[in-house]
Amino acid sequence: MRVQAKPVPDGAATGAEGNHLFTNLSANGIDMLDKDGQLKPLVRDERFLWPDNAHFGPESWLYVAVNQPHRNPIFSGTVDQGKPPCPVARVWTGTRGQPGR
Repeated sequence: MRVQAKPVPDGAATGAEGNHLFTNLSANGIDMLDKDGQLKPLVRDERFLWPDNAHFGPESWLYVAVNQPHRNPIFSGTVDQGKPPCPVARVWTGTRGQPGR
């Protein structure tokens, strides 16, 4: 059963308010599907080369690992083009994050 269209993700997290946050590989960002079923961009940033895991930390902060597997020869079929750093980004969501916080 299809509920809602979503981006091509590699990570997701659900907050205490029922919002779902998905990494969006093609748009270099994070999208939020709110509890009312509205999908909207939360972050767009060229540094989000391959936003991966997503996890709520304290307060309303979402932590996202940013990787570069698309630059690896296994994916690209060419030489390794990955370059450090591979950061963990902290994104303010403006929502309640983990249940009970």
